[in-house]
Amino acid sequence: MSGSIISCVPSKNLNYFNEANLLAADSLIPNEYKEYRLRAGDIVSLEVRSVDPSVTEVFKTQGNLANIGQYDNAADVNFLSGYKVDENGAIELPLLGFVNIMERTLTEAKKIIELELKKYVFEPFVIIRLGGIRYTAIGEFNMSGRYTVMQNKLTIYEAIGNAGDLTFYANKAKLVLIRQYNDGQRRHVVDLTHPDLLSSPYYFIYPNDILVAESFKAKNSTQNVNLLAVPIATLVASIALVLILINSN
Repeated sequence: MSGSIISCVPSKNLNYFNEANLLAADSLIPNEYKEYRLRAGDIVSLEVRSVDPSVTEVFKTQGNLANIGQYDNAADVNFLSGYKVDENGAIELPLLGFVNIMERTLTEAKKIIELELKKYVFEPFVIIRLGGIRYTAIGEFNMSGRYTVMQNKLTIYEAIGNAGDLTFYANKAKLVLIRQYNDGQRRHVVDLTHPDLLSSPYYFIYPNDILVAESFKAKNSTQNVNLLAVPIATLVASIALVLILINSN
C-alpha cells in the first residue's frame, strides 16, 4: 500500500524547487521589499526618549492594557503592552491623544509622532516597531496553528518552517495565502516550487496573513481505500469462516 501511496503524489511536489525550476548556483534574484504599511488591528510598540525624564516615564506605561484579554500567548509582550491601531487607523498616545498612522510605514509613523510631540516636548526621539508578525498556518502543516514571530520581516519559507514544514501530501505548487487589506481580504495562490516567488509580493509575510496548505486528491482517495479495507477484510474473513464450517460438516 505504501508504494501506491507514494506513486499517487507527483514527484515535483516532493521538493520546494524541482529540477525544472532549479536556480543556478550563486544566482542573484533581486527582491524589492516594500516596507509594510500599517493597517487597522496592527499592534505597535512605542518608545519615546527626551532630555526630560518625566516624558520618558509617561511612555513607559503599559500601553493598551485593556487589550490583554484578547491574547493567549503571554510571551507576546508587545501585544500586551503595545498600542493597537483602531478601525479609524489611529493609536491613542499619552499627551497626544489619537494619532492617525493608517497606511503609513513605520518610518513615516515615527516622523508623524515626533512632529506631534514637538508641540509639547523638546527634541523628542521616537522608536516605533511592529509588535511582531502574527500569522495563521492551517491545513497540511506538521504543526498548524497561530504564530507570532517577534521581528519586522518574515519570509514565507520562514513562516512555513516555523509551523513545522508542510506534510508529505501538501500541494507546494498551490499554497493559498489570504491577505488582509483595509477594504477586506484577498486570496492569492502561491507556487512554492518556482523561483519567481522570491521576487513576488508574497515572498514576505505580513501581519494577519493566513496560509492554507491544501492536499492532493491522492490523499483523500488513499484514505477512502483504507476505510474500505476494514469492512472488506471483515467480509472476507466471515466468508472464509463459513466455508470452513461447511467443509467441517
